[in-house]
Amino acid sequence: MGARLVLFVYRKRDMWGKWQAITNVARISSSALAVALLVLDYPMWLVWLFFLIGEMIDRVSYYNELSVPEPSELIKTH
Repeated sequence: MGARLVLFVYRKRDMWGKWQAITNVARISSSALAVALLVLDYPMWLVWLFFLIGEMIDRVSYYNELSVPEPSELIKTH
């Protein structure tokens, strides 16, 4: 979990616009909260809930950052 968080922060180091900042803080906070709950011996379902929320935020932001060309644009260039 910690390694994925470090990789997330590394990937996002240059992306701190308004929307990116909100998702970055939400992702980091959910992972940090999951780790804190794990250390403080809270129920495992609660730890998993925050972990999964962070993972979903990470996946959504990753796919939103992809720049996939439109097929029509690819056809025009070839």
